[in-house]
Amino acid sequence: MSSMKPRPRVLFVHNKLTPFVRADRDLLRARYDVEELAVAGRWTAPWRLWPAVGRSDILFCWFASAHSLVPALLGRLRGRPVVVVVGGYDTANRPETGYGHQRGGLKKYVVRATIRLATHLITNSRFTRDEAVREAGASRDKMTVVYHGIAPSGVPPALTVGDGEAPAIVLTVGNVDRVNLRRKGLEPFVRAAAWLPDLRFVLAGAWLDDAIERLREIAPPNVTFTGGLSDAELAAVFRQAAVYVQASAHEGFGVALAEAMSAGCAPVVTRAGALPEVVGDAGVYAVSAAPADVATAIRQAMADRDALGAAARARVTQWFALERRAGGVAAVVDGALAGRFSPAAKKRPAKPPARRGTAGKGAAGPLPFVSVVIPTRDEQSSIAACLEAVLQQDYPATRIEALVVDGRSRDRTRAIVREIADADGGTRIRLLDNPRGVTSTALNIGIQAAHGEVIARVDGHTVVAPDYLRRCIEALRDSGADNVGGMMRPRGHGYIGACIALATGSRFGIGDSRFHYDERGGPAETVYLGCFRRAIFERVGLFDESLARNQDDELNDRILTAGGSIWLDPHIRSTYANRGSLRALWRQYYQYGYWKVRVLRRHPQALRPRHLAPAALVASLSASALLGALTPRLLRSSGSRSDRRMRAAYPPALAAWGAYAVASLGAGLIVAARVGWRYLPGLLASFWTLHLGYGAGFLAALLCGPRAADRPIIPRLEPQPAATTRLDSEAP
Repeated sequence: MSSMKPRPRVLFVHNKLTPFVRADRDLLRARYDVEELAVAGRWTAPWRLWPAVGRSDILFCWFASAHSLVPALLGRLRGRPVVVVVGGYDTANRPETGYGHQRGGLKKYVVRATIRLATHLITNSRFTRDEAVREAGASRDKMTVVYHGIAPSGVPPALTVGDGEAPAIVLTVGNVDRVNLRRKGLEPFVRAAAWLPDLRFVLAGAWLDDAIERLREIAPPNVTFTGGLSDAELAAVFRQAAVYVQASAHEGFGVALAEAMSAGCAPVVTRAGALPEVVGDAGVYAVSAAPADVATAIRQAMADRDALGAAARARVTQWFALERRAGGVAAVVDGALAGRFSPAAKKRPAKPPARRGTAGKGAAGPLPFVSVVIPTRDEQSSIAACLEAVLQQDYPATRIEALVVDGRSRDRTRAIVREIADADGGTRIRLLDNPRGVTSTALNIGIQAAHGEVIARVDGHTVVAPDYLRRCIEALRDSGADNVGGMMRPRGHGYIGACIALATGSRFGIGDSRFHYDERGGPAETVYLGCFRRAIFERVGLFDESLARNQDDELNDRILTAGGSIWLDPHIRSTYANRGSLRALWRQYYQYGYWKVRVLRRHPQALRPRHLAPAALVASLSASALLGALTPRLLRSSGSRSDRRMRAAYPPALAAWGAYAVASLGAGLIVAARVGWRYLPGLLASFWTLHLGYGAGFLAALLCGPRAADRPIIPRLEPQPAATTRLDSEAP
């Protein structure tokens, strides 16, 4: 009798056997007994599914959609673990290209229900993991990043362009339809061919709609459309190509790109989606998907194609081998079978070396010099951590300077800065004096003394992430914005400090100010801190020195009015040490409310409901309190008819207090249920303090009226010599 332990049984669910789905099926078959369930339509009959689920030990579903919803539901009903691979059309939300179930409709909720039913989730890149969390509400705790596995390819023949020889091939792969014209960058690829008539451009992919006619209309003579190819035919084209182009606007991984890299093609990509994770330092990054930029990047790749091709092959072999995919998938499946999360799900996945901007091999241009301006005043408890975080960036140390502009601190702030500067060698840190002690003046002093083309503001009580500056530079380049920044992530010390952090991080506490809560990012009215192109200061002026508070809001209003743009990127991370007492919180928000009126008088178009809500609250609460206090006295001195009228007015007088109490209690309960009930009293106190403080300051400024001192003081910045401009040096 054999004592061999039976292999676990996997029900493998999919709706289309694409090459990467087939690869996972074959990898699983090597380790488990696999029963394949191909769902032809949107739904599968439950009476067919029920016995199949019963025969399995675990379900493995490719993509969260209608075809996997019922299997996942039945699997959970029968006590089976359910692994779902997500990341692609199911979790994307790209209305500008018409791509993704998360744009809305029934399928959005089908995907979300399937994701909630899954016990384990696999994503194929860190980008798709973050997208699934942000767009589809997936839980990061049950997600594991396992990169696609790429089969090794043969060594490509040497390709040259010369007399009597065929032109070198520039290749892209993608199904030709209307969505992919932009999403996969097919139209920019075809248009780029006109800039490089000496090269042969090949677009391989099935023709799914009339988009092929559009491409034929704009294609120059050196473009070939192959139509759909078999796997063997596509592999042969990969081996013949010199450069592979992926000019995508959205990419969850890029399997065809990785296959081309395995064949030795020099990759040319945009910075969209997961493409930087795949290419790393082994390719050339186009400044944008504009045809001229794509053509420039292709020409650079052709000049160094042998080295780039070798680096690309090595990268695929190291990071995207089939063995790595098999091991990662098996770790998740084995962990699910054991009734626990796999170890890979509890730690950061192994990832390719970080691409530092575009400074690596194949980069299209040098990194810009960044000046970090740090306004300080009495920051001895936090300035050391702030400066160390700036000095330990993964951005090249020779491309950073830190300018600490101190407002005559009375503690050891200046001494600490000097100690850190001496330890660092005394070249990257400069300590400047701010006699006025006002933040806007400090920022202007720092900017005027800065050498960088990019100006990053970092406050003395903020600690930025190690990749902060690199993320800022990438966001500036990718978005084309004049100012970029991330979310404000508050951190409090002690019980009250923690409660204040929770209150200022909630929508009830702070309103619709997106940089406090929006994990999606995109165009914004303002961001936390800010990383600016120097040129925007030359264009609109520096910070308004007449403002003690809200100077950043006023500057951002000027940028938008001048036709500039501001971009919120949640991957730009920093931690802000918020106030530690209710008294300090009141003073802070009173000043915010007071100075906001000064800003709105200059930029009335920036007025939003969130600016008026606290003032309306204070006014209504004050009126109701006054009426409630006067009503009993008036009742005692009034006649019977007046008595009835006053008694009728008494309940509405207290309605504002009751409504706000109920609203704040509800918001506090929601937050406390997530973080702990002991925070509820402090949360309520923090809500009341910041709302009443802001509203009182706003009303006080309105009552004061405009004054001569309200006139703006906006210094100008002299243009920087053109020779030092580097941020856009990649442009053709």
